[in-house]
Amino acid sequence: MINSFFLVITLLSIQILCIINSNNIIANAISIDDMIFKTPEYIGDKPPSIPLLFQSGVPTAEFSIGTPPQNFTGIFDTGSPITWVLSSECQDHGCTNVPISEKFNQKASNTNSPIPTEIDLHYLDGTHVQLKPELDTVTLAKQFQFPRHLIGEITMIEYSAGFVPAANARIGMGDYSTKIFDPNPQAMANNPDQSIGGGLGRRAATIAGDAHTSTGPAASGSPNFRKKREFPNSATDFLWVLGDDPSMYTGPLYKLDLISAVDSGTSPFWKLPLKGFSFKSQEFKLSGRSYGTISSSAPYIMVPPSVAGDINNAIGAHYNEQSRMYTISCSARDNLEPLTIEFSQGLNAVISATQYINELDHPPTDSSQQEDQCFSTIVNGPDDYTIYLGGPFFRSYYLGFAITELQLNIAQSVVNTGATLATTSSYSDVQQANNPQLPAPGPQEQPNVNSSNSSLPPPPPPPPPPPPPPPPPQ
Repeated sequence: MINSFFLVITLLSIQILCIINSNNIIANAISIDDMIFKTPEYIGDKPPSIPLLFQSGVPTAEFSIGTPPQNFTGIFDTGSPITWVLSSECQDHGCTNVPISEKFNQKASNTNSPIPTEIDLHYLDGTHVQLKPELDTVTLAKQFQFPRHLIGEITMIEYSAGFVPAANARIGMGDYSTKIFDPNPQAMANNPDQSIGGGLGRRAATIAGDAHTSTGPAASGSPNFRKKREFPNSATDFLWVLGDDPSMYTGPLYKLDLISAVDSGTSPFWKLPLKGFSFKSQEFKLSGRSYGTISSSAPYIMVPPSVAGDINNAIGAHYNEQSRMYTISCSARDNLEPLTIEFSQGLNAVISATQYINELDHPPTDSSQQEDQCFSTIVNGPDDYTIYLGGPFFRSYYLGFAITELQLNIAQSVVNTGATLATTSSYSDVQQANNPQLPAPGPQEQPNVNSSNSSLPPPPPPPPPPPPPPPPPQ
């Protein structure tokens, strides 16, 4: 009996060891190169671009997977390390109401290579997925192919109560890490030398081609015409560029280094050290270990709860129990000062109230608050040190995602979003753009914005907070 017991324990231990070793082999075989979209070869003086269409404040794009290609619309997500779609074999309740045309048939693709493991991921909006990783051809703009790109085939998906996603797929654009294959996510924090930071330098150095991508509002009409814009309201208003496009920005291109993966125990993409926020003369400081994550899939700026309350009090917004939002009169928005995001490296991003104050889709019915037809996009985050710079920041600037250099490049858009940039004496690394400085904009007619783009859903309950990062080495 005892021998049988030890035999079972031994076999179980061998099985667990095999799973761990298998995942380690996979993590070593899969690199950042398999997760990113590099600049393809193209004809002309501009890199190719893909329109981003905003749905409920979240950018989406069309893409294809497999050979022959199967077409999908996915959330453009700078917080997802992997591009994924629902599986045609998914029997989970989260898949049942999705049309078969929006699901991926792995057996129908002759370029698909399954990877023998499973991945479990949680997202900021409360989405929880389990997926089977695979390598397959991803096609963008119906012509640019990325063979053997890492994708995920969803076998289980859960959403927060009441949450309706902007699309049933995601395009992975950040938080890159081979640790998604690790059966023990805590290992990244406990052993930073083996984290993505430890191997990134070797992998990034071997990336072939231009590992840059960028996003920003698209210019229209004369290059010297800067029409003031709130939300992008058509598929041509905002672009994802497979490379760098200096024609989309004006003035200096500011370079900010990402956080250290080894010190923080997390993927550096796309996370920047933050000093705090300011509104008028009021300063809202953050803890020394705070960083801001560029989160394109979040239509909000999520900050520590105490900071969210202080900022909203300063701008005159108050919490509405019915909508679960900080609400404010839309007429007050026109007179509000901009909100400043202070990066630790000496760059300040100054965002217009037309970006951080939006209109409610369902205004409050309480007679005492019926004038509050707008709401603040400054909302509570999941913990006291992580900040998510979502839609109001993402759509305000030209952003360059420099993977090899471990940098985020920021510039003022040629489109007048009402946002500006300013440096302090501590900033030192700036690349002057060749484009001439455009004239200051005069008052322009505001575009008519589709209600599906201008109205955002209440923020979902934040996910469980991640474990705090280990203290920096002494």
